[in-house]
Amino acid sequence: MGEHADRLRSELRALYEAADQPLLSQLVGIGRQQRPPVAVSDATVSAWLTGTSVPSHRFTPYFLAMVGFLGSRPSVARAGFVPRPRAWWAQALDVAQKERAAGRGRPRAAADEDPGTGPVTLLADPVAFTGRADLVGELLEHLDPGTGRDGTTAVGVSAVTGMGGVGKTALVLHAAHQATSRGWFPGGALFIDLRGYHDGAALDAAQAADRFLRVLGVKDRDIPAEAEEKLSLWRARLGRLAEQDRPLLAVVDNVHSLGQVAPLVPSAPHRLLVTSRRRLSALSARHISVGPLTVPEAVDLLDQALRVGDVADDRARAQRPDAERLAELCGRLPLALQIMVALLREERHRPLADHCAELADARNRLDALQYDDIDGQGRPLAVRAAFDLSLGHLTQPQQEAFSVLSLAPGPDIATDTAAELLDLPVPATRRLLTALARAHLLIGSPRERWQMHDLVRLYAAEQARVHLDADAREAAETRLIAYHVRLATAADTVLRSDADSEPVPPFADHAAARSWLEDERTCLLASVASFSAVPPHLKSALALANRLTQFLGTTRHFDELSTLADIMLETARAAGERRYEGLALMTRGTALMEIRQFESAIEAHEEAERIFTGTGDTVVAANALTNLSIPLRHLRRFDEAATVLTRASALLEETDHLMSNVAVLAQLGTIRMGQERFEEGIDAYERALRLATGAVSDLQLGMLLDNYGNTLESVGRFEEAVDAHQRAHRLFQGMNDVHRQAIALGNLAGAHWELGRFEEALETFRTVHDTFRGMGDSHSAAVALDNIGACLQALDRLDEAAVCHEQAMVALRDMGDAHQAEIAAKHLAEARQAPADGRSESSALPHALDDPA
Repeated sequence: MGEHADRLRSELRALYEAADQPLLSQLVGIGRQQRPPVAVSDATVSAWLTGTSVPSHRFTPYFLAMVGFLGSRPSVARAGFVPRPRAWWAQALDVAQKERAAGRGRPRAAADEDPGTGPVTLLADPVAFTGRADLVGELLEHLDPGTGRDGTTAVGVSAVTGMGGVGKTALVLHAAHQATSRGWFPGGALFIDLRGYHDGAALDAAQAADRFLRVLGVKDRDIPAEAEEKLSLWRARLGRLAEQDRPLLAVVDNVHSLGQVAPLVPSAPHRLLVTSRRRLSALSARHISVGPLTVPEAVDLLDQALRVGDVADDRARAQRPDAERLAELCGRLPLALQIMVALLREERHRPLADHCAELADARNRLDALQYDDIDGQGRPLAVRAAFDLSLGHLTQPQQEAFSVLSLAPGPDIATDTAAELLDLPVPATRRLLTALARAHLLIGSPRERWQMHDLVRLYAAEQARVHLDADAREAAETRLIAYHVRLATAADTVLRSDADSEPVPPFADHAAARSWLEDERTCLLASVASFSAVPPHLKSALALANRLTQFLGTTRHFDELSTLADIMLETARAAGERRYEGLALMTRGTALMEIRQFESAIEAHEEAERIFTGTGDTVVAANALTNLSIPLRHLRRFDEAATVLTRASALLEETDHLMSNVAVLAQLGTIRMGQERFEEGIDAYERALRLATGAVSDLQLGMLLDNYGNTLESVGRFEEAVDAHQRAHRLFQGMNDVHRQAIALGNLAGAHWELGRFEEALETFRTVHDTFRGMGDSHSAAVALDNIGACLQALDRLDEAAVCHEQAMVALRDMGDAHQAEIAAKHLAEARQAPADGRSESSALPHALDDPA
């Protein structure tokens, strides 16, 4: 502790003892008497008394009330203890807080550097949050990282359950904000909505881990492709934060099933808050059930919300009986009450009784929208009355916009996209969206993305069915899907071009195109899924899907790529669109190959080739055959792969499609190398390079050079190989493609090994191994590990070499790569049998890493 914090603690402890040490629960109760109430836990007050923490600014009024209470206790006067005045406590607390903020208030190792506070992606603390004091206190008690450090068992998960609209999310966000304000979670505070009760597909645990990892700074190219590896990387990140004593809080909202959240559960000292409409009984957690507000709490919410911004609106107090009636008619649900507040603020002089009368009349029209839960008296709860009232107080343009917005698939919508959907200028659209947000029919964000609560979305969709005729609906949907296709096409074009190419509006460069695709990714995928089922929009949905494949592949969203391919394939077959059917099969084959399901990838590419041959699309048929050669090569079926490429080359004989011809020659060169027909491989690569120079992208040229370098090594032309790998590495660096940089760097290390530069090769292979492992590319990491063993073996560090070879062998066997595992096993045997008095004659040569793309 620092000097001032120590003094504060000693004074507080002395006062507490003079006050006859009242129960901590009694002190906690003082917080409930504050206006607004302050939720504080026994553990927090105890930490102040023991000096392990200093009250934050948020608790200053409560702390002063607490010391005032202690000072007024009869035992203080009887003991002759003279309590400090309120001004002294205020000054002492302020000085201690500043000392703690400066980092002088807690012990620290001299070499310890503050890594800073982690990311906070919590939604805003709900305005006018009221009631729930006991629940907030209970949550804070479980969230306190100090809980359990005294040897008791701490449960790190709190599951908050209750019906929709009851305020579960508001409750956990309020508690989470209080916890973060106390500095409990320096590792970060993350929020995600798993959409368990939305119309569209819910997110699973792996997708949640994917998003959390990106927020924590893991780059998209470093995110593993497979679900379990994403979860493993999430747990590893949590472990690293735990080692740094930086607890993290994750808030997982809208969970439907145990499987959605169980893989995300962290271990101590981290904490997890979960909300669900179902009680997740099998989840090891503190289960907290949330019901509707009490009538006094609901009226208090109305009163406080009406007074936000120091507005002198006292109707909830002055017209108390009507306020209570209004609360009952809203089902005492926070969502409905907030909508009612928006209406009341628009008509500040209208009596509450008039609103009660309208709401009571409207209830007869709400039978169609019953929520799947009951109130405390066993009656079905419906909130549509509040929605009807809210809609009735909007202008006609606002009502129309509300209905049309429900046509947009996905969890949210950007202002620009909404403008296309509504067929309005952006400024007019923004005004409409802001008006709907004020009425609590939309939820806005600083990034100008707008959401509907799931019940509001159902209601808006119903309004669209009733009030939008078929022509208006189709026109709005056509505008939206056309906009998605137009911008996705532009973004895809930019990403496929070199960095110095002309920009394609509205995207100035690669970064802008990539950012838009990432922001809109979920909505674009939802658009494909939704509109692929609407006959007038089938072709547009297929075009959009096709434009997303490159981006999803390069950002390693292979699960989404696979799902997209399946939707695309089903839609194309239903619509009789043979070309898109073939493209979908090629996309499926690519996704399957990336997760090493080679046999299934072969089937997909074979079927695609049959389709394009049948349609007479010669170039694409050749591309399908080229893609088919890759999984065949990985399965070491070299003769079949070469035959396939011969067929592809024959199809391209009468075309001038340089990129396709280059791809065929490059794959042929790699296959000849695998067949140990090295001169033929070199000839194929050199022909490809002559065609490629100045005619293909930096990406294609880099891959070609890197694989060419591997072939040069096979015939002993090592200095030339070094040059080829270095040129490839520079190209990949210019594109910031870390995965391919690692491949080129590994191949460069192999060339150094061949030249006898074993130390240099060893350090480079270690860098390559760490890069692949960090990205979740387990197969390449295992190959790199065997290469490390080869370097150690060449340096006569045989025991270390044997460990590397054995670990690589086991990993490669587990992944089903029998060929590479056999090579590692041979290297292992040589390392173990080598003489101890000199370098052995070893066959342990580094594996070359070819780029399969």
